[in-house]
Amino acid sequence: MQNKRAQGLPINQSHALTIMRSFAILFIVGYWHLFSYTDAFPEYTNWVTHQMITVVMGIFTFSSGYLLFPKAAHKSPLAFYRNRFIRIYPLFLLAVVCFYVLGLQSPERLIKAVFLTSTYALPLPMTLWYVVMLIQLYILAPFLARFCTTVPRFVLTVAVFIGLHLCLGFFGVPFSSRILLHFPAFTWGLLLRRRMQGASGRIHASLWTVLVVASIGSIAMAMDPIRVPSLRFISHVPLTAVAPTFLFLLFSQWRMSAIARVLAPVAYAMYTMYLFHRVLYQILITLYFPEGQLWQVCYLACICVPVIFVVSYGIQRTYDLLVHFWPYGMVGSGNVLRKRRTPLQPF
Repeated sequence: MQNKRAQGLPINQSHALTIMRSFAILFIVGYWHLFSYTDAFPEYTNWVTHQMITVVMGIFTFSSGYLLFPKAAHKSPLAFYRNRFIRIYPLFLLAVVCFYVLGLQSPERLIKAVFLTSTYALPLPMTLWYVVMLIQLYILAPFLARFCTTVPRFVLTVAVFIGLHLCLGFFGVPFSSRILLHFPAFTWGLLLRRRMQGASGRIHASLWTVLVVASIGSIAMAMDPIRVPSLRFISHVPLTAVAPTFLFLLFSQWRMSAIARVLAPVAYAMYTMYLFHRVLYQILITLYFPEGQLWQVCYLACICVPVIFVVSYGIQRTYDLLVHFWPYGMVGSGNVLRKRRTPLQPF
């Protein structure tokens, strides 16, 4: 990681995002999805962990918007799309093929994922739904980065976006409410990066006050969700935007360089870990799976998770090398031969 700045970020912000995103992917791979492969701990899904997974997914969405802002705001839309396509889509297609070969998802759902229509052509594909949704947000990113320059514009944009989707629902057009859950977090990440450009990391006390109050309100809304099913997502919107912002600004105040250096490889492999952990779990469980539930947890945590990390890191590194050596100078390879690329890459 660079000594002074990574991707134009103050080093404390770089460390904060590295740590947050690393713990987020480890929570998904090493807890949330791990216990779906064993009956050892059926209580792993409960009210607390459901709120935690909402925050975790919000961390990915918020940080993607935060990191994307310079490219989304200053590059031409076509250049931005080309960069994002090379970064995300080929590996995504590889994951779709793996899901199909292992029978993890129906061909119909996977075809919808390939054409990025899953959000509006339910049902959603397992795990891959998030990447589909994020790509759809990336399509909007250049326009959001240029329009949402103030808080009132941000509020207006979110209100219009949610309102349009509620109208779609009123007329019977199917869509996943998850995009309404993550759109505010992504857009807020873009706006916050604009507002904090050049900031040293010192946060005014008034902002802390607002964040603390908003965090308390988020918890209260999550504890007493809206009873109307089609509007229930509103109860969790603050968790996807406010909680990651609070954690980011809090961690940005601390010196965490040692922890960030340890977790940097995890952050680097984050995208491929998300794409392929289901595939690798399935392969490893097919090859061997112990009988006792305790041994199952030990096998999943001590063998499968490290293998998932190593293989995912290798896939990401190999892909970066292929992009670097591509004869047409594909965008996004970075200086992969001279130094390890910063892990602070959006999905």
